[in-house]
Amino acid sequence: MTDTTQFDGRTIPVSPIAVSSFPAVVEHACYLIFPVPVGEQLLSTRLTLGDLADTHALPEAGNKATAAARWLAAEALTTISDERRPRPVWEPGSLEPGDDLYPHVQRLLGGEKSGVPEVLPTAQSVPSQKSHTSVWRLSESGRKLVQGQRLAYPPETPKEDRLPRRLCIRLSKSARTRIAARVPGFDADVLGVAILDMHLIALRTGHAFVVAEMEVAAPGGDGLDPYLIVEALHALSRINETTWRSAEGGSLDQVPVFDLGAIVRGLTGQSGGAKRADRVFSATYVQFAEAPDPAALDRLLTQLARHYTDDYDIRDDLPGTKTVSHFRNVQHRFALEGCVTAVDLEGLGPEAVPIFLKNYRQVTYRRHYLPIVLLAYHELCFLLHATNDSSFWPEPGDEARNLQRMQAIRERVTGFTLCFRFSYVSRIGMHNDVNRALREVLGLDWMLAELDRDSAQIDAYLSQAAARKAAEHARRQDRRFRWASVIGIFGLSWLTTFTIAKEILELRPVHDWLHLSQDLAPLAATAIGLVIAVVAAAVTAMTGRHPHGLAEHAQHETVIHAAHQ
Repeated sequence: MTDTTQFDGRTIPVSPIAVSSFPAVVEHACYLIFPVPVGEQLLSTRLTLGDLADTHALPEAGNKATAAARWLAAEALTTISDERRPRPVWEPGSLEPGDDLYPHVQRLLGGEKSGVPEVLPTAQSVPSQKSHTSVWRLSESGRKLVQGQRLAYPPETPKEDRLPRRLCIRLSKSARTRIAARVPGFDADVLGVAILDMHLIALRTGHAFVVAEMEVAAPGGDGLDPYLIVEALHALSRINETTWRSAEGGSLDQVPVFDLGAIVRGLTGQSGGAKRADRVFSATYVQFAEAPDPAALDRLLTQLARHYTDDYDIRDDLPGTKTVSHFRNVQHRFALEGCVTAVDLEGLGPEAVPIFLKNYRQVTYRRHYLPIVLLAYHELCFLLHATNDSSFWPEPGDEARNLQRMQAIRERVTGFTLCFRFSYVSRIGMHNDVNRALREVLGLDWMLAELDRDSAQIDAYLSQAAARKAAEHARRQDRRFRWASVIGIFGLSWLTTFTIAKEILELRPVHDWLHLSQDLAPLAATAIGLVIAVVAAAVTAMTGRHPHGLAEHAQHETVIHAAHQ
């Protein structure tokens, strides 16, 4: 007999997975990776609390974009006083990649704390000796704001009243129905979440990301059902409505309704409010006190990686996913939409849990697996943009622009392959298997092969263009040299012939034989010289037009030179 539960005045069946139930979730974290547009100036890293306050102070009437950009809780907004306005939203930070990763991988995402540069690292910027990435972290004031806290309280406020607002996802009716079938007794209209931290990562390829570290709040402070994480990820990774509630979860008057992207856009200085809902890549970590049912865990991992709810009837042989598991109690699953790592502490009492499992989230996952995920996702974004940029039709009438665009693409691809390509990421086999699984599900290797073929076509086009340019230049040079040769041959032939003919004609025997007067000898020599000079010049001009001349030789040499580069 199927168990049922009451929801919204209706009797609905309880999911069989809920009947078997999952063990308690000991620890979890969701890392959402938001691509952000990059300009030359670091608008976001120079953002101040005053800038945030000014954005929220813009007139709202008739401006939906401005209304959608408002996300700060009213109580927190009022605490941005004139004294606090200059405080920065971001501060230099680091992802602190683990020492098990190879040094070159650490440099790619290490970041620096030496200060905030004035411009983002780009393909044209001077590379750092330590890192090809700039990393910032939300300042303490910034973290308080995204966590719904006031920056300060009046001194007379009792400590028990100094409670932050709670960030909540507004659940649709279908989402509430799904949760009620999985979590009997759940009847809330919101699901609490918390932004623990945020990092802004700008790489020299021109791509930047905001990584939001989040947790899902357990309703009523009880144990967290992992399906609530599924619903939270499904909402936060695409279309969502979030708002502020009281610390106890009660409704508040005049609170903004916004999506998580509005927070990211506000913190990165992007203008405007509501944007098209792009899917967000996620990396999720969940740890159980005991081993879950294998079939239920398999479905949960797929849901967390693919952002599927119970509305999706998932196949057992679902393609597009990859699982890596070296240990019975640690599983990694990867998909194009996201990835998840699940750990259980089956058979381990509180005192028997190994130190690496106690610190798995903060040390192993955050400092090792998350950097590997970020590098793979960065490569996906780069390859998508690079293949898109290389897909265009060269305009016949705009050769200079065609060449400039192709040259820029080739330089970007060359820089990426020299800097961000690696075969192994770590001294640990599991880390390398994770990297290979990510590359497979994201399709990085075949995309790179496609881009290599595009680059070969671009190289061939650039070589042909360079050859045509060199040939045209050679032809112009050939024409100049040929006419110079013709004139030179004409003058030299005339002078030589005139001199010889004059000397011969002035000889007594020749003079008497031809019956030339003394005055006609020079004229006869001049005429003979002109005839010979014209013939020599004509022969020189004609022989300079053979098909294997200087132009073709120059073109051949240009192609050979390009092939060896």
